[in-house]
Amino acid sequence: ADCDAPTLFNDIFIKECVEKKDGFENAALFQLHQWHLWQTKEKSHPGLPVDLKERCYNAFISVEPTVSKLQEDVVAQLSSIGLEPKEEVLMDSGYRIDALV
Repeated sequence: ADCDAPTLFNDIFIKECVEKKDGFENAALFQLHQWHLWQTKEKSHPGLPVDLKERCYNAFISVEPTVSKLQEDVVAQLSSIGLEPKEEVLMDSGYRIDALV
């Protein structure tokens, strides 16, 4: 839920993340990246320190995207009407847009 929890996600939480950063596997880095986005975009909090933020972002974007049948169908339809969609466009947030025209 989109509920701020300052007693949980505070400077102590960030300090613990920094202290344990070398023990995080990719799944944890993905979650921290998403948490950081939530904190900085939705809650106007500073989020993670730069070095940990970059490590989380790099882990998040390192996964090869999987193209679904629906995505293939949408791209085919867009192409059939003369558009030239770009696929799997990487946004600054680390998320990818399936098809961008």
